[in-house]
Amino acid sequence: MFLICVALVVSFVGVKEEVRISKSGELVSREVQYRKTIDGKIVRIEKGESEFLDPGCSRQVAETVYVQIDEDADAIARHCAISGDGRYIFVNWELNYERASLYQSCLSPGMPPIWEYDADDEFQGQVGISFDGNIVSAGELNKGYQWNKYSGAPLNIYNFGSNDIRGAQVARDGSKVLYLSYNSGTGNGKISVYDANTYASLWEYEFDGYPQGFDCTPHGDTVAISTYDSVYIFNVGGQLGQGLPLDGWQFPPAISANGQRVVTGDYDGDMRIYQWFGVDYAQIYSHHVPSSGGYYSWVDGVDISDDGQVVLMGSSCYIDEDNYAACFKDERGFTLKWKSNSPYHKDIKSCRLSADGSIGIVGCVGKSSITPAGDVVCIYNTSDSIPFLHITNNEEPGSITWVDIDTAGEWACASGKAINIYEFGRGGQIYCIHIGEEVLKDIAAQKVISPPDSLEIGDYTPTARYMNIGSGAIDTFMVYFEIYDSLDVLIYKDSSEQYNLLPIWVREVAFSNWTCSAYGWYRRLIYAYTDGDQYAGNDSIILYSYCEGTGIEEADIPLSFYLSAPSPNPARNSLDVFYALPEKADVTATIYDVTGRIMKRIARKDQKPGYHHLSLDMRDSPAGIYFINVSCGNQSQTVKSVIVK
Repeated sequence: MFLICVALVVSFVGVKEEVRISKSGELVSREVQYRKTIDGKIVRIEKGESEFLDPGCSRQVAETVYVQIDEDADAIARHCAISGDGRYIFVNWELNYERASLYQSCLSPGMPPIWEYDADDEFQGQVGISFDGNIVSAGELNKGYQWNKYSGAPLNIYNFGSNDIRGAQVARDGSKVLYLSYNSGTGNGKISVYDANTYASLWEYEFDGYPQGFDCTPHGDTVAISTYDSVYIFNVGGQLGQGLPLDGWQFPPAISANGQRVVTGDYDGDMRIYQWFGVDYAQIYSHHVPSSGGYYSWVDGVDISDDGQVVLMGSSCYIDEDNYAACFKDERGFTLKWKSNSPYHKDIKSCRLSADGSIGIVGCVGKSSITPAGDVVCIYNTSDSIPFLHITNNEEPGSITWVDIDTAGEWACASGKAINIYEFGRGGQIYCIHIGEEVLKDIAAQKVISPPDSLEIGDYTPTARYMNIGSGAIDTFMVYFEIYDSLDVLIYKDSSEQYNLLPIWVREVAFSNWTCSAYGWYRRLIYAYTDGDQYAGNDSIILYSYCEGTGIEEADIPLSFYLSAPSPNPARNSLDVFYALPEKADVTATIYDVTGRIMKRIARKDQKPGYHHLSLDMRDSPAGIYFINVSCGNQSQTVKSVIVK
């Protein structure tokens, strides 16, 4: 039963989150709807139950095609993202024990994350991951974080000043990281795009209103952003056309790979498809979800295939059984191909398509009661309205708030809350779903344990961790560890033959000793091989270590910041600079060419007071004049270097 009362704020249609402290002392939350009746009134709708004090987490599923890889009794897995190759899943956990977690895709319950990063407050909105998982992003407060798949130590932290982060994305090709932010003082949102390799700002633009979500093209060069009442499209040149109007919406739009088509929904029940015609976007198709129980229905999740030919959407209706997923295809004009009620006994919050639009996944709130069971996840071949995979409320009594799928439509993920989102409670879960052929044999390099990122002169025992991701035992496999110096000369190599690794088991291998005898950069490479390996993309890991001199640092602390001239100068392949820090600081070194273009950027966090060394690899840089800027806090110095070939 629903409890209904007239809302005090009569202008807002949508969903608001309410948070309380339970009797056990933990935060619990629920979502409350404000729906518009067909005669124009705004009504608050909430569930009749009061509070779940200490609910248990969702049950693990024993199926071979999907499994709950992690659960948390306190935190909610609000958003998830899967790498384009399907091998990594990234999740932000909210409400209690706020953190970001990266997992390997596998069909093992209780899978420990590769790494986790604790939030200072709470990671907000969408999270992003590249095709190969090597660039990962999320944001909280006024900071945007960038990681790779190997380590929870941020590669870079972007500062947004007085703006608060509202979501993060990564271009599929890994070239760019993107952040949505909001300034409560001005009431403006902002889209900021950075080079994922140099961390340089590429472009940013402001827009009116509070950002709700966004989508970008595979190269990250065109972005569609939703506010409550508009959708804006930007590229490096600025805004494309006029804003697309919305009748209230709190979900991200979808954009095709070439940026030519954009899909929106709204709280009047309209899904719209727009086409770029050179100067503006114009509507080419719309679909209306009929009103339900005297209230306007909503369109929540939408997605579009890379080629812009397939669209998937999900509805949110007052009467649970009226909800449906719908697929539309462009066959000399868009047409509705099918509607599926599945059954969906609550709102469909999220929809995602594979790159070619052949496979679709939808995530649903589900019923508070699991009798009769409804579906919280369904996966479709988009040529058929009957889903070929279900996760029902009998198997997952909570709600799914977000789903994602890889480019090939072979792996997917789903995340959410352990109980219904419209009831007070806590706890969350993350599912890994395998759609394609069963992976029997897959050995993966998982982690470099030693040597660490920061080195000292002395002896180390290279150690690495390898994992059997497949569903069958691996009888024999080879593992390797290599180390290269700053000139990319191989200075260490060892291997080991390993036996009998069971599915989802991890093997930690220690290799022969290695001595770090010189200052500078080192490249660590681990990899694994077994006959019949079905996926080579996770066989190797490359990481960099740095050995910093300690002798000169034992001298007195410098009185002021100082940057030395480069040596040698001119240089051919590499050069060195030294700098002095009077106090602990974050340091950024940036190399520019004569046109002012950023060629390389290196960031070091929390460096101690003292004298520091920086070795720069210039082998890939053409001959010419370069400027090296080193900055810490509000201090900065620049020196000139000449590269000859």
